[in-house]
Amino acid sequence: MNDNSQLLNYKITNDDALLDKENHITPYLKKKLRKLLKIAKKGKLRKVDTFNKLIEEYPKNPTLKNYLSTFYSIVGDNEKAFEINQRIIKEHPNYLYGKINLANEYFITEQFDKMPNVLGKDLDIHKLYPNRNIFNYLEVSSFSLTVIKYYCAIGAFEKAENELNFLKKVDIDGNLYGDASLIFQSFISLASIENFKKKMKKELKLHN
Repeated sequence: MNDNSQLLNYKITNDDALLDKENHITPYLKKKLRKLLKIAKKGKLRKVDTFNKLIEEYPKNPTLKNYLSTFYSIVGDNEKAFEINQRIIKEHPNYLYGKINLANEYFITEQFDKMPNVLGKDLDIHKLYPNRNIFNYLEVSSFSLTVIKYYCAIGAFEKAENELNFLKKVDIDGNLYGDASLIFQSFISLASIENFKKKMKKELKLHN
C-alpha cells in the first residue's frame, strides 16, 4: 500500500463468509476451521493427523493447508511450514495467504528484495487483486503487516510508520497492529544502535 492508503478504492468488511464459495468452505467445514485455528495456534502435535485427514477430504480448500503451515511455524518447524506453503502456492495460486506466507518466508530468510515480487511492486492489495472490490479486514490487516515488515527490513521507516497508522484503523481486533508495533519498534531500536556504532567508529578514527 502506498502512503495515501487511507484513500481506498475498495471496501473492507468483517464478513468472514466473503470467500467461502471460492475456497470451497461448507457450513460443516466452517465449524471445523474455527476449532482447527485454535489448535494450530496452540501447536498441539497430536492433532496433525486431523489436519491431514481433512486436507485429503477437502483438497480444494486452501485454508486447511494454511492452518497446517501456521501450526508448523508456531512449533518452530519453519522448513515444514515453507514446504506446505509451496504446496499452497502450486495448488491455490490465487490464495492471498499463500502469497503472504511466501513473503514472510523471504522476510525470515532475509531475502527482502523478493518480497515485492510476491506482494506486488506497488505493495497494494487491490492492485494485486484488481478484480476484487471488497476484502475482509483480516486480509487487509495481514497484508499490511507484511508490508510493514518489508519497509522495516529495508530501513524505510517513514513508509512503515504510515502503513502502521493505516493498520491501526483497519485491524478491528488490534492483534496484528500490536505485532506490527513491536516489529516496528524493534527495527527502530536496532537502527539507532547501528547508527550509534557508526558514529562512535567515526569519532574514534578522527582521534587516531
